[in-house]
Amino acid sequence: MIELELLLLGIGAKKRMWSVLERARGASVAIDFGRLVDRAERQRTRVAKLHVAAAAIAFAPTETSRPAQVTQSTQQKRRR
Repeated sequence: MIELELLLLGIGAKKRMWSVLERARGASVAIDFGRLVDRAERQRTRVAKLHVAAAAIAFAPTETSRPAQVTQSTQQKRRR
């Protein structure tokens, strides 16, 4: 999960970099920074979905983390 968080940080930084370069570029630069910004946003969206899915798995309750439920039959077994 931490790897996905780092990817999200990197993609966000890359998107901001493309935006700054787009504003600062000269007329002679033949790079479509807008396309690169859009691509970074699509990447961020895909990785964010993976991050949510990974978090759901990582923080899902497990048998050892759930409180024990004491049923009537369990109470009877304990009395014996």
